[in-house]
Amino acid sequence: MKSVFYISSDGDQGGKRAVWAKELYDQTAEPRKVSIIPNSGGHGVNALKDSDTIIDEILVWFRETL
Repeated sequence: MKSVFYISSDGDQGGKRAVWAKELYDQTAEPRKVSIIPNSGGHGVNALKDSDTIIDEILVWFRETL
């Protein structure tokens, strides 16, 4: 895998999804990025709602990698 931006919340499935995101990140070639949303158990769009900065991070990622 290459050119992937992993996003997870730290509490989704008891933190398992954050661990999986980090594991996948370690197996991914550059460019790559991982963001773990703190203090959230949200999944998908709900996790995005719990972060004040993740949308900006996504937009920067698109600008830098597309």
